[in-house]
Amino acid sequence: MGTTGTPRPRWLDVVLGLVILALVLAVVMAMRYWGGERGVTAEEAPAPPATGSSTPTAPSQSAPAPVSPSASEPGSPAPSPTTGSTTSPSGSPTTSPKSGKNGVDRPGPPQSPQQLASQAASDLAKAAEDAVPGEAAFRIGNFNVLGASHTRTTGKAPGRPSGAIRMRSAVRLLESHRVDVVGFQEFEPEQSEAFDRITGATWDSFPGTSGAADVRRTIAWRTDVWEMVRTTTVAMPYFNGNTVHSPVVLLRHRDSGREVWFANFHQAANTRRFHSQEQNRDQGTARQVALVRRLHQGGTPVVITGDMNEREEYWCTMSAALPLVSADGSSRDVAGCHTPGRTWIDWIVGTQEVGFSGYVRDRGALARAASDHPLVSVTALVSP
Repeated sequence: MGTTGTPRPRWLDVVLGLVILALVLAVVMAMRYWGGERGVTAEEAPAPPATGSSTPTAPSQSAPAPVSPSASEPGSPAPSPTTGSTTSPSGSPTTSPKSGKNGVDRPGPPQSPQQLASQAASDLAKAAEDAVPGEAAFRIGNFNVLGASHTRTTGKAPGRPSGAIRMRSAVRLLESHRVDVVGFQEFEPEQSEAFDRITGATWDSFPGTSGAADVRRTIAWRTDVWEMVRTTTVAMPYFNGNTVHSPVVLLRHRDSGREVWFANFHQAANTRRFHSQEQNRDQGTARQVALVRRLHQGGTPVVITGDMNEREEYWCTMSAALPLVSADGSSRDVAGCHTPGRTWIDWIVGTQEVGFSGYVRDRGALARAASDHPLVSVTALVSP
């Protein structure tokens, strides 16, 4: 007869089962975390607007005038582009820029900031190589840089370095992603002055520190890639309906000669101090719709950047009124508006002449050193 050992206690089986279950759940959560995009999870309140309103620059004779509230209501919904479904191994939308249609951004394997920057650079190089005469290939960024006032002793993040110091990281980040035009939000005078010192004549901006309008919303561009044609501003509602002036810039791409309108916005968040800002965001989005219609009348492409403090609602409203494409793969078809899973509040969208590819959100160490938002960047190829 064989001998039998001492039976294993039942409680030990229960413990082993719980350990195995915990390991399985940990693996599943890790896959979900690393498989998707990482970024900010809450909208922080931008710095309160300064007392009084900024004075916008007068537009040039042929530039669009600032949009008035009475002219800013969206009209009847226009047909919007459908999307493809191709994705790159990194999870970024892969599209044929010439088609003006985006792929859907699905989760992919985790990437380091260095890999994201390398992807951005290689995507831009490929787009430039594939471009035909008259097509403009460039890298566009959107970056809320966390206003300098927020990191002072009275701000929401007093333990962080000053805005001027953090701007060094911001510029390095733009360079690593090969960005040559960017929309800044919370770009306060201290940061604008630091940006000018660091970049010198290699970059220009509007309004920047020109004093022409509120510097906190600024568009900047590399002077070896773009030349400025016209600038103006558009009045927008901000906290509690206070008026701010957002920049609108017509730039000419030096290599291709293609002209593109850029506009940059920061819409009001709901905060502990400022409650129920939905109406102001809705009005601001309506004015963006009216502005894009006006700028696009002659067929010139339009690109919008901004911290909209809205996720799906922003895209669904914009795409219902205009035939737009979104850098992150959001789309619209006869069934309605669609977003690629989790969406964020930092947006880059354009008219249908613009094809986007190589979309990345960089929330690595350099981005965290610069801000509480990720740098969003994407390659754009604008058809002639």
